[in-house]
Amino acid sequence: MATVYSLAIKGNDDEIAQISVVEYKNFTDATLETDKLLKEKDLALLGFNYNNSMMIVPDLIIQGNKGFGLTGLNSKGGRRIQAFYWLDSKKCDCGPVSIGKTNVGVTSSYPMNITTGLMESLHVDKVVNASAHKTPLTFMPPSIK
Repeated sequence: MATVYSLAIKGNDDEIAQISVVEYKNFTDATLETDKLLKEKDLALLGFNYNNSMMIVPDLIIQGNKGFGLTGLNSKGGRRIQAFYWLDSKKCDCGPVSIGKTNVGVTSSYPMNITTGLMESLHVDKVVNASAHKTPLTFMPPSIK
């Protein structure tokens, strides 16, 4: 059982970035090597490995956590960039695996420099009592030069 929280950032054209936080009720396998294999297959099944264009960035650090990234092109030249990390991953005494409850993913069709800027500025936190937050939230787009 899991709860998914998503935020989409839509640009002027067909560009979009989506940040998804998946919070599992119980600990689940958070082994990055397993995640990489599954996400690589998912991206290929979605058609983003045209002419073997898929590239994997195996060792990203996002928000101080180990993660990984993928990028690929489809047959129409559309690019998909993805990055994933676990917010609370820890080694398990049960073997050479990690466990966690909170997985964060970024999927983007923006150019690499904009997506990289988004990931470098990303900060995900769990707010225990969101109802106590009384002031409205305001989102300002970053100035892009």
